[in-house]
Amino acid sequence: VRAGSDAYMIKIFALLFSLYTLGFSAILPVTKGETSIYIDTQNQETLDTIVSKKESFTIEKNSKRRILDKAIWTHFTLSNNSSKNQSLILSSTFRLVRYIDVLVIHQDATRETHLIGSNREHKFIHSNLGRYPLTLRPNEHVDIYTRHITQGVVGVNWNINETGEYYAKKSIEDIFKGVAFGIVFIF
Repeated sequence: VRAGSDAYMIKIFALLFSLYTLGFSAILPVTKGETSIYIDTQNQETLDTIVSKKESFTIEKNSKRRILDKAIWTHFTLSNNSSKNQSLILSSTFRLVRYIDVLVIHQDATRETHLIGSNREHKFIHSNLGRYPLTLRPNEHVDIYTRHITQGVVGVNWNINETGEYYAKKSIEDIFKGVAFGIVFIF
């Protein structure tokens, strides 16, 4: 009986792994510009002053850097190429960055600020550990500036998902992790 249940568990594990690796590949009508960076060695820049330094940013080919307690600023653009609102979740590729400050500048010059990261108190689930919600209006273009401060390796890239797709991926990931830890725990 035990061998049969082991085979059954392995099949479930393989199925969940297949679903997880396939992912959800919804094609978003949103385009992301190249990510450029600026290293603030003195930690002096703020969300208000960094916009004037846009020319000091350089295109970044390597998405990882090891900087200890230096602020790394990034800049990229997002464009909604459709006639519908796009509800998105932007998530950092590194989840345990201590502090991430995000400034979103919309076409009409309105600004949104998100203070996220692992060392911040979180008032709602979206801001937890390097992710935040963003709604793009039809045919809207936004500039996004981010400031990362942490010890160790910092990832400067962002994953961009439609809100429903993001939560579907997170659910599959959580189920996969639960099954994997369950199998380890059983054995």
